[in-house]
Amino acid sequence: MKIPSYGLYFNQINFENIYNKDITIIKFQNQKDFHAELIAQSIKQYVNTIEILNVVQPDTNQHSDSSSLAISFDNLSSPDNYFFNINKKINKKTSVVIFPAVLGLNKYMEIIRSAEKTFSKKCFEAPTLPPSIPGIRLNKILEREVLKKNYIHRGSHILKANIENNKCLSVVDNFKRIIKARAFIFANGGILMGGIKVKSNGEIVEEIFDSKIQNNNHTKCEKSYETLNALQTSGVLTDNKLKPISNSNNQLENVFFTGRNLSNWNPSLELSGEGVSIASGWYSANNISSYLHD
Repeated sequence: MKIPSYGLYFNQINFENIYNKDITIIKFQNQKDFHAELIAQSIKQYVNTIEILNVVQPDTNQHSDSSSLAISFDNLSSPDNYFFNINKKINKKTSVVIFPAVLGLNKYMEIIRSAEKTFSKKCFEAPTLPPSIPGIRLNKILEREVLKKNYIHRGSHILKANIENNKCLSVVDNFKRIIKARAFIFANGGILMGGIKVKSNGEIVEEIFDSKIQNNNHTKCEKSYETLNALQTSGVLTDNKLKPISNSNNQLENVFFTGRNLSNWNPSLELSGEGVSIASGWYSANNISSYLHD
């Protein structure tokens, strides 16, 4: 299975970057969703020295949440001048500077390179509390690549599929648009996010393809946590390539299910929601590539 174990976005901090280094952590005044002190506490045994430097954000007329800070960096007319003023306060021994991951939505590469040039030091970003600015960047990149050859239909959800000879030819959304493709990945959220329906009598159904469901009988559970676990682990039954099997025992050739649609895993207990979603999406994409080239 061609599944990545982990990945880092552009200039994200990791252990190798900080080990036995002299570190400065940048903390923007009034930013509440980045905890420099906790980061310093967690890495202090692995670094030589560490300091936390409080600095003024690029635009003091804006809010100090992550999204506003990122937009402020995108709008900086002279990043070099901004970082020049910060450089005056950084410890001369510092070799690595860590910023919260808010250095722009669109111009972050340019911003980080400006900081490194001005400081003459390596600069990295560390994750903040949500919203994730790196996540938004990656989503923008993904959408940009999709739009090169196709469309993005926003504000819609799929109502039904047109199937012939165990192949999905197209899907129909709530605006009655017919969307054709050679293969389809369904990442529509599973039970707790509406991709799979739970009826009042306890029946669990996947309505678009009438897929077989692993129903772990949440209505028979006596305790609330058991009910939640039964719902979390219920889901669509697939083959080992994540293709669903219909209740009429037909195998769809070009449809793949991912993430919380899948049965027999619990993202809450395993703390694996994003990981399984990414890995199953990656795996499905590889399976589609093989399917289209067979």
